[in-house]
Amino acid sequence: STTPTPSNPIHKSSRIWEQFDLLPFVKEHVKLLQRTLPEHIEIRFEYTQGDYIVNVDPTRIQQVLTNLAVNARDAMPQGGILTIRLEQVTFTDSADAPLVNMPPGAWVRMTVADTGSGIPPNVLPHIFEPFFTTKAPVETGLGLSQVHGIVKAHAGHIDVTSTVGQGATFTIYWPLHTPEATISPAVSPAMLIQKGHGETLLLVEDDAIVRKAIAESLTALNYQVLETTNGQEALSIIKERRDTIAVVVSDVVMPKMGGVALYHALQQQDIDIPVILLTGHPLNGELATLHVEWMLKPPDLAALSANIARILQTKHSRSEESLSTD
Repeated sequence: STTPTPSNPIHKSSRIWEQFDLLPFVKEHVKLLQRTLPEHIEIRFEYTQGDYIVNVDPTRIQQVLTNLAVNARDAMPQGGILTIRLEQVTFTDSADAPLVNMPPGAWVRMTVADTGSGIPPNVLPHIFEPFFTTKAPVETGLGLSQVHGIVKAHAGHIDVTSTVGQGATFTIYWPLHTPEATISPAVSPAMLIQKGHGETLLLVEDDAIVRKAIAESLTALNYQVLETTNGQEALSIIKERRDTIAVVVSDVVMPKMGGVALYHALQQQDIDIPVILLTGHPLNGELATLHVEWMLKPPDLAALSANIARILQTKHSRSEESLSTD
């Protein structure tokens, strides 16, 4: 079967899935993109009337939209149009389905299209492969690979079409909710989403779309989130709020001061605040020797929440040990 069971929320292999209407969720994310994308990119949202009920992990759907929007922005440096579209479709026979191995049934079709530079024919077959990227080495090649993985984890299907110079269109099919259907996504028990207790986090990320998406997710997980765009600004905030900031979550590559330099600055100034680094590629060489948590970017929000919770628990345990020995 290809669609989730009805329950709100449900726990499948320690991941939280929610039954909800995708339409208002996407509307709110479009508002976020309108606030964060450059003004020379016009955003259009189109949909047909109806309920778009799906069973999903909302943070992962947010990742999909964010990653596709970031790729569209990068493909339109001089501006253009980003169109996001939702519609219900039903295929009564496998032969009528638009993609190979796509079973018949009711689906929510989500389309994300841009008018950018397009994807060359020799690149298109590899677009969802991990670490495959046409960007500079400092930029992540994980975005589209994660999009593909998220869609497949939700028993969905994804396709991309593109013409050089005329943009690219990503089409995703999410299973429409039906009461009798079931799904068993393959996920790790370690990926349980864990909420905070009002602790303050400092998020350091120069990409406005990624920063806002992570910040909103962490806020929903009951954290207070301070935001800034580079390591220099982060140091100024830390000096003012040193006693209240519990964890720093920082991108590695940023203007003025990156995440590694920020980490070294904290060490040199004897500021004992844990740091989680977000990087587009696995740390190697000198970076691999750092005594610091790191995650591939863009992060899985469930894994990020688990790392933050573990770090906070470790800090709490150390504080108790210190008090008991005084």
